[in-house]
This record gives sequence, C-alpha cells and structure tokens, in this order.
Amino acid sequence: MTLRQMQYFESVARTHNLTKSAQELFISQPSLSVSMKTLEQEVKVSLFQRDGTHIKLTDAGQTLAIEINSVLKQYEKMQQIIRSGNLERNYVRFGFSTLVGDFSAPLICRKFLDTFPGFHIHLTQSSGLNLLRKLEQRQLDVVLTGQKYSENSDWSGKFESHPTHESVLTFCVSKSDPRSLMKNITMAEIAKQPVILPDETFPASMRLESFFISEGYPLNIILRSSQVYTILRFISTGIAGGFLPSTSCLENTSIISIPCEELTEELCMTSMLFWNKDTQMSPALDAFIQCAQTVTTV
Repeated sequence: MTLRQMQYFESVARTHNLTKSAQELFISQPSLSVSMKTLEQEVKVSLFQRDGTHIKLTDAGQTLAIEINSVLKQYEKMQQIIRSGNLERNYVRFGFSTLVGDFSAPLICRKFLDTFPGFHIHLTQSSGLNLLRKLEQRQLDVVLTGQKYSENSDWSGKFESHPTHESVLTFCVSKSDPRSLMKNITMAEIAKQPVILPDETFPASMRLESFFISEGYPLNIILRSSQVYTILRFISTGIAGGFLPSTSCLENTSIISIPCEELTEELCMTSMLFWNKDTQMSPALDAFIQCAQTVTTV
C-alpha cells in the first residue's frame, strides 16, 4: 500500500463520494475508482458499500480508515519537522523555576541524558512568570513551573501542559532554634518570630502571606528572596524561620521542618510542564517531554 493510495482512501472515506474526492485530489474520477478497486484487491476485503454516487465504509473499511488516518497524521508531523528545520536539532532549551524545579529538574535532565545520549540540554533558571514569557517568545522550548501560572488569562490557549508532581512548602527553623523541638506549630506561633519568604515572583509565597493576613496573623517578614540557597542559609544560622520546599529540607541537616496543620492546603503546589501548543516538536523536545512525564518526585 502506497502513501498515495492511503491519501486517496482517506479522502473517499471522508467525502463518501468519488466525484468530490477526485476533484479534491486533482485526478479523474475513473482513475480514483480504479485505485480504490486495486486497494480492495490488495487487502483482499471489501472496503466500500456503493449506493449510487454515495459510498459507505464497510466494517473492514472503517478499521482501515482508523489506521490510515493515524499513519497520515504521523507522516504530516514528520513533514512539519522537516519544514521547520528541527530534524537535525539535537538539543532542548529547558527552563525551570526555583521553588518547583530545584529538586526535580536535575532528575528530569539526568533521565533524559541517560535515555537519549545523543541529545543535549540548554538550561535556564528563573521565575515562572519570566520563563513563560520566554516560552511564548520561542526563546525556550519547555518550562517546568507552578500550575498557578497557567491561570493567567494572557496565556489562555497558548500552551500545552502536563502535571508532573506535587510540591509542598514547609515551615523550617534552625536546629538551634527552640522551636525545633516542637512536633507541630500554629500560625500564631509562626507570626510571632521573624520570617523569610520566597519573593513575589512565586505565587505560592504570595498566597501564603495573604492567608496569614486573612486569618489575623500578619507575618514579620525580614527578607524576601528568589534564591532557595539564600533562604536556607539564613534559616540555618537561626536568624529567622522560613518556608521552603520539603525536598530542600530533606537534604539539609542543619534545619528542621515543623508541620502546621492550619496550612495544609495553602502549602501545596502542583508542578506543571508547559510547551507551546502550536510548536513543531523536534525529536529532542518530544523525547524530553516523554521523559519529564515519567519522573515523579514527592
């Protein structure tokens, strides 16, 4: 079965009329009719039920139509990759935000490079807002950041997305802080002491601060930082408590995380993978997204 036969069959299956399909395909109606009869002979089953000028697919014809449509879509995808110049492109431009990606981005990159050693990665770390702007401007191919950014009306319908994992912010203090012995902590107790927060580029941080205010516990914020390492250093020296992704606490023995039952919902963040909806995926980008979707972190 040739590509041309598949294209002819797809048209007839869609129009249910040989004359219309012949006009669409710029061939004569007799030539199209001969081509379809030849196809039936090759597959050794009847593909059409003819009723005058109207043509219906048999059960076998409907099954073949599904398979042929799949092949033609894949063929068109290949053609788009060729036309876009992405066929020889062997790298992915990957951006990840600080809070969401510090722990999971290295895992995704490691799996991608191990699975596809012929590909490379160009990395960018920034705030989710800045990363999505770069994605929209085609300066990045794929971005890992928080789900909340997808609610921005400016990007409605522009991106494909896929949830990757759930992240949790947790309240942390230095081991030398008296509160490190507490099994649980309340919002009121957190608000009594100096606090360090991720800065305003992180929606989760702003949402957390607003919740404290709404509950009557305004925070005594002494520092807002875009860098997890900076927040970690200030917390570990005992200058203040602060909120960090739970994964950051697991790898640092100088700080202790303390649960706050009042903040269960406010501390959860869903991480999302974003890429442009109308992008012509290179093999490298397609492979990277597949790898990223299989990496789960807690």
